[in-house]
Amino acid sequence: MSEVENANTPCSAANDDGENSTKLTMMSDLLTKMGHEIKTPMTAILGISKILLQDKTIPETVRDSINEIHISGELLHIIINDILDSAKIEVGKLQILSDEYETAILIGDITRFIMNLMRNSKVKFNLCLDENLPKRLCGDEFRIRQIVTNLLSCTLKNTSKGEIALSFSVRNDEEASEDNLSLIISVGSTGFEITEKSSDNSSAQSSGFHDEVFNAIDEPSFDKRFTRNIVELMGGEITAERESGKGTSCIVRLPQKRVGSEVLDKDTIKKLQDFRVGEAKNVQQANAAPESMPYGSVLVVDDVRSNIFVAKGLLLSYKLSVDTAVSGFEAIDKITNGNVYDIIFMDYKMPKMDGVEATSIIRALGYKNPIIALTANDFDGQHEMFLSNGFDDVILKPIDTNLLDTLLKKYIRDKYKQT
Repeated sequence: MSEVENANTPCSAANDDGENSTKLTMMSDLLTKMGHEIKTPMTAILGISKILLQDKTIPETVRDSINEIHISGELLHIIINDILDSAKIEVGKLQILSDEYETAILIGDITRFIMNLMRNSKVKFNLCLDENLPKRLCGDEFRIRQIVTNLLSCTLKNTSKGEIALSFSVRNDEEASEDNLSLIISVGSTGFEITEKSSDNSSAQSSGFHDEVFNAIDEPSFDKRFTRNIVELMGGEITAERESGKGTSCIVRLPQKRVGSEVLDKDTIKKLQDFRVGEAKNVQQANAAPESMPYGSVLVVDDVRSNIFVAKGLLLSYKLSVDTAVSGFEAIDKITNGNVYDIIFMDYKMPKMDGVEATSIIRALGYKNPIIALTANDFDGQHEMFLSNGFDDVILKPIDTNLLDTLLKKYIRDKYKQT
């Protein structure tokens, strides 16, 4: 009897592994579908609040309330993305991208995020930037935001006094090409100290100590595991340091590529460092000054009316001429009737005819102008799939206003400047 049981054990183990893998895949697919449904109302919440914050005639008390809605929406969006990405990690489907990005925009957005969180806090915030920080880098900007905002938010939750410090620096790695470097990000708090159980020393540094840091600040194991997994998938490492009397820091090292030889100029560094927590409630308003492009025209194609409302509102702030369509069929009719736009923003997921099919038909009509995919799904090979199917670019929903601004300048402003 025991021999039969032993003989069957490997098969049972294999079956268990297969079943677990299937369950994980099903759970990942379910979360992806749920994420798409959740992101539709999130697009409306974040987009409409952003549009309202651009209105300078709104009373200050109302503006403060709208800003609270926007901040809460951003935090919820971060949580949603973390849950969805964690599911992708479990089934080995999380994609790490490598695109060019502006370091000043990355740092500015993260700084605004933490300042908004700290708007009612007595904790001070300090930003330290290396004078050799490149102006542009190549890597996964979105994942960097995830890592740093997670570290900042959980540090703030457990810091009631003192100072939270965020620093960015670079280090040239030995035996690496000239363009390869490490981006070093440190998140520290002078008001948060723990005692390392495994050592009597006053300072410590190890990847294992990182776990103790997260446990000490009462963070769920999900956050701890997720942050570490993202860092490791990017080929980096995360460590923690404690120094008696000076608090605790988490240090993240991420391999990146240098783009060009320019570094952040002193004026840009000063502007980034001059942000103060007291200015947090005005950040959204101060950042809402789109460049006017009255000569441009766009078509927004989306089957969800709230998505059209948001996209149209954001685009109208640029003084653009905005046309809309609620289906791929309607978009095709507009092109067939001779309409030409500087950009078509095409939703990917639409009933009866999705954005890929609609774009294919529009291209077959000989239409050459830019078509940009609008999608709430961030899946492997996404950019390549869209680019190989007639699209010129991709933007995720909820719409990132910084990326939207970049795309409008690239495909509209710069085009008209050349003529």
